Amino acid sequence: MKDPVHRRSFLAVCAAPGAAGLLGASPQIMGSVHLATLPEWGLQPGSREDQSTAFQSLIDAVAERGGGTILLPPEHGATRGSYLVQGLRPRSNVLIAGLHGAALQLPKNAVAHLIDNHAEVNVSRFALCGLILDGGGQDRTLVRIKRSGSSGYAWDRGGMYDIELRNAAIGAEVDWAGQVYYHGGRVQNCREGLRLTREHLYLRDITIWGCKTGVFAQQLLHTHWDHVVFAHGGPGSTAVQTPDSGGPHLQESRLVNCEIIDYRRGLDLRYVLDTEISGWRFKSIDYEGIRAAYSGMVELGSCRFLNCGADPSGEFSAVRIVESASHEGWRIHDNLARDAKQEQTMKHGFDLSGLSNTANAVVGHGNHVRGAVKAGYFKRRNHTKFTPDQNIGDFATV
Repeated sequence: MKDPVHRRSFLAVCAAPGAAGLLGASPQIMGSVHLATLPEWGLQPGSREDQSTAFQSLIDAVAERGGGTILLPPEHGATRGSYLVQGLRPRSNVLIAGLHGAALQLPKNAVAHLIDNHAEVNVSRFALCGLILDGGGQDRTLVRIKRSGSSGYAWDRGGMYDIELRNAAIGAEVDWAGQVYYHGGRVQNCREGLRLTREHLYLRDITIWGCKTGVFAQQLLHTHWDHVVFAHGGPGSTAVQTPDSGGPHLQESRLVNCEIIDYRRGLDLRYVLDTEISGWRFKSIDYEGIRAAYSGMVELGSCRFLNCGADPSGEFSAVRIVESASHEGWRIHDNLARDAKQEQTMKHGFDLSGLSNTANAVVGHGNHVRGAVKAGYFKRRNHTKFTPDQNIGDFATV
């Protein structure tokens, strides 16, 4: 039976706001569009039955035909409709797309993650579009694609577009990804929003809300983030966390125009090299906005640190470099750090005292700090270098 959904209709759906850029940054749609609710496939939105077997059969069939698109409508006449599934194995050249709030949801007492490649085969050109993935508060991962062998990428040239991940232990765990996109989505109420490894991971227009760890960056190379918002992580939370040992964890990357609101700590980075952090806004951070160790060739520019270091129990700063073995140091320019007007708890604007004697911090124009408790703009050693005219901002405390 021929699918009644025309290819052009699906393309119109993917071009809608929130999915913009799908066709330019994801695999091209190949093959026909398969409506999941046709009798041939038998999936039923809103059913209380676990439909994992039927859904997996559909994914396998589409992949065996050379690839294509699986279209998931909501319940008839409704604006939402959930498909109860678990342990779905992704396949190459398959795009799973939802219409009008369609959702994939873990059944109660699930014994598997929602989408999981089980370390069987690497996948390429696999993508999700326009869906809600809901873990129901269970200790599972919603999208888990991990490296299966000793070579290649676990997930290559694919991604998630207009996808909401919510109510799970981990929103998405992507191990050994290459050229994978997450554009226009939301991660909410997960213990760990995203766990990411490897290179060319692109995040754009993402909100990570209520996650104790927003992103766990295992080892990221050539990564680009743009307009990622981390909000309300709660007690003991960190917006971006890297491992305690090994390295480098973040290298040759651009993290721009992002925002962190109401976290215990903003960026907790170990082994960060040759990376740009610019245009960020840090607000209401209990400890440091940025805490870095073993770092070098880092450019920090045009960032705003508002009420960081607000916990009076320790010596916390807007930016604190704990230790560094790198000779290149940091380049710091055009940043603003200030406390709340009535509560001056930030000890220093920028604490660079962890730089080694061989690592230079080059401080450029336009930096301003107001409201630090301890006098002085920087806590630093003598090897900090300034621009020739010493025009680095306002030293005075208020």
